[in-house]
Amino acid sequence: MASKHNLRQKDVADAIKENYTHLLNRVVTYYQVQLKKTLNSSPSPPVSAPGTPPHKRTGTLGRSFVTTTASKIGNTYSLSLGTSVPYAKWLEYGADLPGGQPYFVLFGVPRFVSKNHRLADKLPKTKPSRLDARPFFVPTFTNADHRARVDREIAKVEGKIRRSLAAKVKAPS
Repeated sequence: MASKHNLRQKDVADAIKENYTHLLNRVVTYYQVQLKKTLNSSPSPPVSAPGTPPHKRTGTLGRSFVTTTASKIGNTYSLSLGTSVPYAKWLEYGADLPGGQPYFVLFGVPRFVSKNHRLADKLPKTKPSRLDARPFFVPTFTNADHRARVDREIAKVEGKIRRSLAAKVKAPS
């Protein structure tokens, strides 16, 4: 026999929306922190080996990751985690670099100069080359420990939703 209750559909929808929006915000912030830890874990030099996360040089890439707050539009939740640093995708997936960038070496370190610089035509230029991938984004999201943590967070939220709805259920009269 089916149990009867007096829960309104709106109460259920509100409990899910409130708790899952909070969950999504916590999860995206957690991954933002993990990305920053990955990118800041090894200083440069030396340069990272292909297939491993890039070593920290200036910290710009790690600092550049930002999130948006989760919002629900219709039946869809929207949020983002990303960077506007143009070389992030080159590091993640690898890239064919065209060459032709003017540079000079100061104390053993190459310094790149704008192609519009007044001395650019007198300086040596980089050669075309291949930058092998140094993935950091995909490995962070597919890391088993991170996935397990997110699964535990989901289970906590589901329990919280059940408890909040159970508190609203009144015994049928």
